[in-house]
Amino acid sequence: MVVTGGTGFIGGAVVEELRRRGHDAVAASRHGDVRVDVGDPPGLRGAFEGAGAIVNCVQFTNYPIENARKGRTFDEVDRKGTESQVAAARDAGVARFLYLSGAGADPRGPKHWFRAKGAAEAAVRGSGLSHFVLRPSWVFGPRDVALNRFVPLARLPLMPVIGPGTQRLEPVFVRDVAWAFGEALDRGTEGTFEIGGPERLTMDDVERTLLRVLGRRRRLVHVPAGMIRTAARALAHAPGPPLTPDAVEFLLNDALADTAPLVAALPGLPRTRLEDGLASYVRRRK
Repeated sequence: MVVTGGTGFIGGAVVEELRRRGHDAVAASRHGDVRVDVGDPPGLRGAFEGAGAIVNCVQFTNYPIENARKGRTFDEVDRKGTESQVAAARDAGVARFLYLSGAGADPRGPKHWFRAKGAAEAAVRGSGLSHFVLRPSWVFGPRDVALNRFVPLARLPLMPVIGPGTQRLEPVFVRDVAWAFGEALDRGTEGTFEIGGPERLTMDDVERTLLRVLGRRRRLVHVPAGMIRTAARALAHAPGPPLTPDAVEFLLNDALADTAPLVAALPGLPRTRLEDGLASYVRRRK
């Protein structure tokens, strides 16, 4: 089987899980075992020939910070990229397609990232292929580019939090997400499911948990979101923007999931607490 985005944060964990289960999983990406680009339909079809299943875990570089100049946007990668993969999989005779979506995906959603993922899901469900769609909340793990950014900040006298720190999150460990894909593949599970962690936390809770795992005492200081948006607007037109206004909005959103249907479909789903997941890798960075 082929895992597109298989060298990325989540895709890499999926490849490891599938190989652990005995599957011949190929990591396909611009830098993977097989070189593919979601903007190259003929190349995708060639990469998919002979595969029994495709697992689409593609995310653009520096996600969720879009860079339209380089085609790194939700619409180009999530929507168009998934549509291209679905068409290539069907043409190559692939029987099964698994897609990493996101909580809140909806083609009529209030934000363009929800709409892009919702349109991608529609392409998967309308493909005629056996399919499994997974919508995670906020995924964390050793290679994430979100929560890990706060690790060096914990050395400062004060720990910054963007905005009021009240957005609600259900952080889900990347290895639990990978397990769900592996188990769904082995069981032949079909449908669309959400996955979140076992705890509902605020961003303040998340940062306090990180500090506790690091063994550091810091007071949280809330940086006004408007100030960050202003800075992001000034940086948005840089060649490789470190932040954009849309990315700020993305980070301030709630990230919640109803995991009960997935637990019913996949008994034994691991539910790793944030503190336990962080402790498995963050302490080694002290």
